[in-house]
Amino acid sequence: MIRIGVALLVTPVLAFAQGETEKLDALRARIEGLRAKIAEAEESRMEARDQLRDSERAISEASRALRALADKRATAQRDLDTLLRRGQGLETEIASRRESLGRLLTLRYLNGEQSALKLLFSGEEPGRIARELHYYGYVSRAQAEFIGELRSSLARLRELEIGTRERNAEIAAIESARRTERAALIKQQAEHRKVLASVSSQLRAQRREVQHLERDESRLSRLVEELG
Repeated sequence: MIRIGVALLVTPVLAFAQGETEKLDALRARIEGLRAKIAEAEESRMEARDQLRDSERAISEASRALRALADKRATAQRDLDTLLRRGQGLETEIASRRESLGRLLTLRYLNGEQSALKLLFSGEEPGRIARELHYYGYVSRAQAEFIGELRSSLARLRELEIGTRERNAEIAAIESARRTERAALIKQQAEHRKVLASVSSQLRAQRREVQHLERDESRLSRLVEELG
């Protein structure tokens, strides 16, 4: 009778101990599963950090390239401004020389028309009149040649202007493409930061859960030992 009573008392205790042991095993399995997920999340976080670092490095390089291009474009613009000023100066000089040449040609024409009359009526020395006409002819030819040289210089300047404008346009096109690339890199950087923040938050939550479960495991393990 006593044995039956003891058996009746022991059986529920054993059943409870069995149940707690199963709970402990399940708890440990869950902890191991979480630890495996934490290890995977750690790898994901390291990868996200590397990607973020790479994107930051790429953005820094793109920014340096843009600054260099901006300097080149500014230099090209200064060169173009200088060429334009020189061209305007040459145009002004050509206009002035042409006006001077026009006056000389007019004066030469008038002197030429009057030379015959001077020879006949003025009593001037014909040789002096001829020398004056020759001088005007020489000066007008020299002026015309100088104007031709100025025009040649102006033509060369115009060619340089065209080349400089083309170079400026090429730099601007490259700069625009680099700005687009940099904008894409900044967008990627934001995405990498978002991923890193998400993975880091997940890791913190998983670690807190593991710590909580480990406390439960410790408590349950002591209980199972006491029941055993």
